[in-house]
Amino acid sequence: MDIDEGNVGDVSTPEPVPADLPEAGRLVLSEIGSWSDSQRSDFSLLLLKCLDKSALGVLHETTDRILRMDIVASLPYELAEHVLMMLDERDLCRCEMVSKHWRSVVSETDVWKQTFRRRLRTSPDWAELHYYMPLQMKEQELAYKARIRAYLRLKSGLEENWRNNNEQHRAVQCNGQGIYCLQYDNTKIVSGSRDNTIKEWDLQGNMKRQLEGHDGSVLCLQFDNDMDRIISGSSDSTVRVWKLSTGECTHVLRDHQQSVLHLRFNKNLLVSCSKDFTVIVWTINGDVIEKRQSLVSHRAAVNVVEFDERYIVSASGDRSIKVWDTNTGALVRNLVGHQRGIACLQYRGDFVVSGSSDKFIRVWNVHTGGCLRVLSGKPVTSFPQLHNTTSRKYPHTNLKQTHSHKSLTPTQQQQHPSPRFFCRPRRAGALRALQRELYCVRLLRHHCTGVGLQVWLSAAHPARPHQPCVPRAV
Repeated sequence: MDIDEGNVGDVSTPEPVPADLPEAGRLVLSEIGSWSDSQRSDFSLLLLKCLDKSALGVLHETTDRILRMDIVASLPYELAEHVLMMLDERDLCRCEMVSKHWRSVVSETDVWKQTFRRRLRTSPDWAELHYYMPLQMKEQELAYKARIRAYLRLKSGLEENWRNNNEQHRAVQCNGQGIYCLQYDNTKIVSGSRDNTIKEWDLQGNMKRQLEGHDGSVLCLQFDNDMDRIISGSSDSTVRVWKLSTGECTHVLRDHQQSVLHLRFNKNLLVSCSKDFTVIVWTINGDVIEKRQSLVSHRAAVNVVEFDERYIVSASGDRSIKVWDTNTGALVRNLVGHQRGIACLQYRGDFVVSGSSDKFIRVWNVHTGGCLRVLSGKPVTSFPQLHNTTSRKYPHTNLKQTHSHKSLTPTQQQQHPSPRFFCRPRRAGALRALQRELYCVRLLRHHCTGVGLQVWLSAAHPARPHQPCVPRAV
């Protein structure tokens, strides 16, 4: 490919006049500088119509070299690499097909490597998929482009399996004790139950250990593998902090006056809410956890709380959702629209999605407080958390209403899901899986008696044969 690396010449710069040009041509050249662009274009088109195809071919080659400029080749190598790092993986594949120089810039530099790392850092979906890749796919000697392709194939296969009901169902017996909350990852399930204990299970349904210490039912919990920490809330009004590796209870926080209904934490903050109408914010500094402030404005039990670096969002039985500033604790706005108490809420990116016993799900814009969508169905008490959407912003035009969302059984929590597993406390009834766009994907139904856990397992790799969705005992 013959590409000129220069810039387009200035039209006003006079070119040498051929010696054999007729006098009439010289007269036109002397006057054409005073013409407008449209007049010059019209005149040029008239001249082109007078030429034969061989002369037009010569003109085409000349103008093509003038007009084409290789932006990558014209930049310093390091700057061209930095520009290409801004593209996604599909555009990078297209760039490799432009020319040999483009391919060398994309393939022989850190472009693919930085694209891969950016994906893992900014996309929760990719971070979850990272758990399921074979060990050899994570080794440094494997080309990053091949790793990205493998991740894309895995992601596509997982989504197809969920759409086509290609999952296995498994029940975990819990010895007659009700499950109020749970969280899971690719190796374990941690549940809180009515018998005042926290239990850890493997994915085959075997209980690995039991943590004891609460004097009431464990209503909420969250664990973090990197922080080696489990934090739980109970009807005994306490929040307990445990070491995930050893099961040792390291802190007991007693600032709530009634049952702790929900909590969330990260490396710096712990936020809990309670039946005592309050939300309490705690600071985490290594092994030191201190109360920072209480957020008081709700007029009924605060059922759920979510937060990020911008806002703390809480929902209550007083029918309101309150948005607080994470840094100052100031009340930013009040979202009102539900006609009965709000039982569940998710806050991701720019959206808040709430479910209420008034049989409606509402989608809100967290910045403006406006209600974007209203979905109707049976009373909603919990959301199945499928995929995190923190890094993706979906315009409200993509949020689709559905009349098929009619069955969602009560659960307390599903936390930190993976694309491979879908887990909930076991109650008789049905559960509808919602994708990010909030339309109904399918109905997972398994009538049963007693209590326990139910797990739907999707094939982890698209190359594996699909398994039918058949309940089987553990």
